[in-house]
Amino acid sequence: MTRNKILIDQLQKKMDSIRADLERDMNQLRIEIEGPQLKSLETICRRSLLSQHFEEKFTKPE
Repeated sequence: MTRNKILIDQLQKKMDSIRADLERDMNQLRIEIEGPQLKSLETICRRSLLSQHFEEKFTKPE
């Protein structure tokens, strides 16, 4: 397996993990919050969580 393929696979696993975390968090928010602001809140939370996660993952060495 080439180095690029290994890196792509590792990145895909990280992205899958992020996606699973976001889905879990968003499902929890849906349970806790109801109303017309839900869609807007989902967008804000999704952007915030993605930004935070990528900052943590890609600015700190593993």
